[in-house]
Amino acid sequence: MISLKNIALLLFVVGVVTSCNCKKKTGGDSETKSNMMSNRVIVQSGYIAPESTDPFTVENALVKGDNLIMYVSYGGGCKTHEFKAYASDVYMKSMPPKLGLFIEHNANTDLCKSIVRDTLTFDLSTIKYPGKDKDYSVVFTLNNWKGSLEYKY
Repeated sequence: MISLKNIALLLFVVGVVTSCNCKKKTGGDSETKSNMMSNRVIVQSGYIAPESTDPFTVENALVKGDNLIMYVSYGGGCKTHEFKAYASDVYMKSMPPKLGLFIEHNANTDLCKSIVRDTLTFDLSTIKYPGKDKDYSVVFTLNNWKGSLEYKY
């Protein structure tokens, strides 16, 4: 027999679930997604980073083989967010050479307020120093990340 208490609880749960105007349901305030699809770093001659990008936090970043793996978090949860990595083709004169990478985040006007955790992977093979295809390294910096990382290939 269904009690009045169970019906009230069921109605409350249905009301909460259907009240979200999101296309994609989130798992609460700390959803973890995985964007392990590898995107190449886009190298553009004369690339200049935009003055702003949609906010995100780099929780951790590391180089594994030819990949930059980033653990990021950002606000949203209702729309698909896009991340792209860019670099100029101008290396700093140092040993090893240095390069700045810039991660652009497009939140697609996602106004939801969940904290989304995501893993991003970028193929670094496009930033190899010209003329040095093996046994070399490039040091690079990232926006929203303190310090630098080294890509050894």
